[in-house]
Amino acid sequence: MSTAEKLHQQFDYAEARTAAADAPGRSRPRCRKRRKRVPESLVVCLFAGIVVGIALLYLGQQLYIMQLDVNISRMESAYANVRSENQQLALSLKRAQSLAAVEEAARGRLGMVEPTQANFLVLAPDDSTMPGSGRWMADGDGDPQQFVFRAMSDWLGGWLPIGGVEAGRIED
Repeated sequence: MSTAEKLHQQFDYAEARTAAADAPGRSRPRCRKRRKRVPESLVVCLFAGIVVGIALLYLGQQLYIMQLDVNISRMESAYANVRSENQQLALSLKRAQSLAAVEEAARGRLGMVEPTQANFLVLAPDDSTMPGSGRWMADGDGDPQQFVFRAMSDWLGGWLPIGGVEAGRIED
């Protein structure tokens, strides 16, 4: 073995490195980490995938907006139909509540007949049912203020023939 080979075997390279690094004025050599580069085709594919995803989201939103527009137009037409039907029902209700319709129903279904004569029933006063002495309003010797209502109704009945029913007068 030659001398150079012997020196090479005996020399400790690890110690020499740490000693050189620890020596003043000398900086330690930096180990550069190599960055692995991403293949350009992969970057292009990822970018294209993101663009396609955004385009699909946009199209999905546009389709959803179109569906909502169709639903709105359907609901507006249904609302117009309901309003029309409501107006028709209100009109038929007013027709059914009119006096002519009620009178026609009373004549046709219930058998109503116009009165041809007025019948009066005159009852004799009964002392057991009348308060006081058995006298009625027709008796003339009572207090006139007591019979104000009767006087007003007679006076109004003469002036305003409304067509009421008179039960008759009870006299002694």
